[in-house]
Amino acid sequence: MEQTQQPAQPDSIDPVLQRLGVAGHTIEIEGRLSSSGAQAMSGATFTAVVDTNDDAMLRMGGPFGITAARMVVTANAFTLVNYLTQEVWDGDPNAPALRTAMHLPVPAADMMALLRGRVPGDPARFRRTEDRSDNKLLFTARDTRRVEYLLVDPERGVIVQYQTKDLEGRLELDVAFQDLRRIQGYTLPYKVILAAADRTQTATVEVDEITLDVQVDRPLRLDRPSSFSRKTFR
Repeated sequence: MEQTQQPAQPDSIDPVLQRLGVAGHTIEIEGRLSSSGAQAMSGATFTAVVDTNDDAMLRMGGPFGITAARMVVTANAFTLVNYLTQEVWDGDPNAPALRTAMHLPVPAADMMALLRGRVPGDPARFRRTEDRSDNKLLFTARDTRRVEYLLVDPERGVIVQYQTKDLEGRLELDVAFQDLRRIQGYTLPYKVILAAADRTQTATVEVDEITLDVQVDRPLRLDRPSSFSRKTFR
């Protein structure tokens, strides 16, 4: 996928990336999560409310309609209360150990951005490559550890695929966006398929409903039952 990059001004954001996804709106996403690998589940229901900063409150459903867990996540911190196992997890949402412990092979903050149709992190790191024959645009970003690829449909203003590889070319993460639908002027994915660790871990998010401009209570916080065990990820 690697191609010659076109020149760009440092720290500038490509106009195509600026127009991606839902910006300036709160959003509520209801759907189901299935995963395989170290942490496996099938069709677990969830509701995520994401504010304009991509801070999120997530509720995971359990058996008989009960609440299995709740989580608050920001770019730098998270708290998860698991009512089934009576545990509280908190700390750094980007901690490597957390990815193997969770059902999503991607940091929760990044997942919330992707569900909004937006680029995880700062889009200024991406540079547009040469034009493709299918009219889609490929963007790449490189640092000392990995290479990121972002495939965009500029006509619909939507991410089609997001991928990261290490510098030896091994796949770290592949995210495919499917069932693209138009809602209030935005094109958003209603199905997201994730694969990580050379596809040994997978997850599928199927969205049932998306609502824009929902009321978000601030600050986002969770009560931590004192009787629950606690684990901090750093």
